[in-house]
Amino acid sequence: MLFVSDFTSPLADTSITVTSKLSVYRAFYYSKSDEFAGLPSEDYWKAPDVNWETILTAGITKYLMVNLYVQLLYDKEVSLAGRFKQTLSLGLTYKLM
Repeated sequence: MLFVSDFTSPLADTSITVTSKLSVYRAFYYSKSDEFAGLPSEDYWKAPDVNWETILTAGITKYLMVNLYVQLLYDKEVSLAGRFKQTLSLGLTYKLM
């Protein structure tokens, strides 16, 4: 089963935008579940996997923009605590009219 939700909205003015995407996946069947029988992690595959990405984009000047990308990943089979990633980027932009 897969659930995906997208959200995009301009903030205070038109030069700042937030975009967010949430994906949740849950497996109904795992072909290798017999290999993990009796182990503490035998039911980890049944937990939902979550991927939440958010991008904040801001135009600083006419030609400069900054992006803040944040990602939260949770997959119980990989890490019980989840994983967090963030990236800050600065870019040049030019529009042809």
